[in-house]
Amino acid sequence: MATTIWPLLTFCVGAVAESNDVYCTLLENWTASPRLRPALRIQNVVWVPGRNSVYDNNTLKKAIKNYGAVATSIYWGGSYESTSNYYCGVSKNCNHAITVVGWDDNYSTNNFKTTPAGNGAWLIKNSWGTSYGDRGYYHVSYYDMNFAIWEGAVFIPAMEDEDYDAVYGYDTLGAIGVTGNYDENTLEAAVFTSAWNEEIAAVGVYSNIDNNRYAISVYTNVTRTTSTDSPDPLADGALASTVSGTLATAGFTTVHLPKAVKIADGTNFAIVFEQTGARHPHVFCCSDTYDDGSYYAVVDAKAGNTYWGKVASGVTNWTDLATEDCIACLKAYTRSTIAVTDAPSESDDGTAALEWLASTNATLYAETSETFGAFAGLVGANGRSLYASWLAGFDPANAEDGELEIYISVTNNIPYISWKPDLGQTSRKYTVYGTESLSPQGWQPVEDMKTTSAKYFKVTISQP
Repeated sequence: MATTIWPLLTFCVGAVAESNDVYCTLLENWTASPRLRPALRIQNVVWVPGRNSVYDNNTLKKAIKNYGAVATSIYWGGSYESTSNYYCGVSKNCNHAITVVGWDDNYSTNNFKTTPAGNGAWLIKNSWGTSYGDRGYYHVSYYDMNFAIWEGAVFIPAMEDEDYDAVYGYDTLGAIGVTGNYDENTLEAAVFTSAWNEEIAAVGVYSNIDNNRYAISVYTNVTRTTSTDSPDPLADGALASTVSGTLATAGFTTVHLPKAVKIADGTNFAIVFEQTGARHPHVFCCSDTYDDGSYYAVVDAKAGNTYWGKVASGVTNWTDLATEDCIACLKAYTRSTIAVTDAPSESDDGTAALEWLASTNATLYAETSETFGAFAGLVGANGRSLYASWLAGFDPANAEDGELEIYISVTNNIPYISWKPDLGQTSRKYTVYGTESLSPQGWQPVEDMKTTSAKYFKVTISQP
């Protein structure tokens, strides 16, 4: 395999609110970012090639025009800035991430501390607050030697109709520490086990090149094994759906299946991604080493999860990527097919929740049911179902936005609770409580959503 390592831009699992992970400007106060719940789902990520020279500007301009802000990198040193302008005319190692939001071809060379070779500048949004630069913005000369020389990215959020209930995938950090395999006639595969009755509606894949031809296949009822001897992710499986086409841009793309594939709780299914163009690079997440040679793991590769296959004489020979400490970056997006009537008893269909709420706390019942609603919801995770998932109320600690809307989603078989409005942990403290039986005495703080036995949840707000 030929190896290419991209810069590590973030370690959060999905897009999070900046108010919940505030930028630290003092190194001595720095701590690692917490593993936060994603604030929204990213449907596509467009990778923008780095600039080859100070004159290579059209690709970046086109990306800004077509998509909006582009995340990229720069070398930042205080001796090269003046007020809200920045220009470094010597080659350096990039050390800072910024966002490019525009450009000005006529921006004068006279604005910079050191005069660049010509006019023109990028408009960037920095991450140090509005007291820096021009309310947080800077102009960076076109002739800066280090600006956007690393690959950039545009993050495109999902549309409202992308209402998936769960996402399956092992590359929780995205394409970090990447190995590109340039062999022909190769495939990627990932095997998952469904957590409930659901339907597979879409698949997420990475491409390392523009205009990449592909074919995606979904197999159901595969025999899952953790043996790395003669591995076969498709053993005993049945082909359930295929889709093919062209991935227009390098990066991550959500591909919709022509028809959703229904699967039952506990079903093993496999996603196969084939790039059908000549000399197609694959994207695998791999562990890597620091510059000093010490080892660190950016993936948790386990046998039986993801595979790399090479086709020879019409036969695919599979390799379990765990043997190479890698993970194929494939995701499956699903929707629940469970109906409320599937509840094991009438007491669990949400009716009991509302009756209990009305009888024990009429004010809370009125505030929830008459505003956004306290109603029965249904999600599943780890072989269990969560009934009557939404319970919330008015809390005077947040008088201006007192009506909480609470949602439960499932990622990698783990239920997550999110809420609106979310003012950030620095201004408000949010505490999740759960209970199995809705007993007034049964509410307990939930420390681990993966292991909790609670079926009903609520969130309270208080001052931090």
